[in-house]
Amino acid sequence: MAALDETDSVSDDVHTSASDLESAYHSIALDASHPLYLHPSDRPGQILVASALNGDNFNEWKRSMSLALSAKNKLGFVTGKFKIPAESLKYFAHCKRCNDMIITWLLNSIIPEIRSIWVYISLASDVWEDIHVRFSLSNGPRIYELKKALSSLTQYTLSISGYYTKFKMLWDDLLQASTIPKCTCICTCKAKHQQEQADEIMKVTQFLMGLNEAYTNIRGQLLMLTPMPSLTAVLSLLQ
Repeated sequence: MAALDETDSVSDDVHTSASDLESAYHSIALDASHPLYLHPSDRPGQILVASALNGDNFNEWKRSMSLALSAKNKLGFVTGKFKIPAESLKYFAHCKRCNDMIITWLLNSIIPEIRSIWVYISLASDVWEDIHVRFSLSNGPRIYELKKALSSLTQYTLSISGYYTKFKMLWDDLLQASTIPKCTCICTCKAKHQQEQADEIMKVTQFLMGLNEAYTNIRGQLLMLTPMPSLTAVLSLLQ
């Protein structure tokens, strides 16, 4: 965890000495790229995500909120990368203001029935972590629900695009809920690539299973292809 007054903060020109922090205090208000900068349009009542957190949509909410905070250059405040410095520093006021603003954004994105649990937590990073701990523990039931929804999903009256969109949302939610570790090593045995291909085949096969009977012939042709095309390629062929 790094304080904003350390040399590895997002602003390379901000140093650890008190004199440097005092000079930075004046430049921060003018630097729109600095994480402590708050745009005039930023306000406590602002809602950053379309869907409020209700307990069942945690993965979708977390992804949307992470993107919104990243776009505002404030993600480091909830991930623990930045922390509020000593109150004696002038830098403190900017950090405290950003922290409080982010807490209001988080609370605004939670349904009223469960929002009050986090009202009295003073750090945005603590609110973020507590939400994560509370709702990530229910991954087991969530994975069950998503797999059940995928197995029963059919095109029925949906268009190909509509069916693809619904399938993709469920599949992505399942991947997020499963939190399967991904290898980032430089592999020479091709096992990583083969695993990725196997995962894509499973996804394409699941998608083809839900198509209407009108696509029986092309479905059979696609299943016979070697290698099997990706899901996006399958969508293009069907359309």
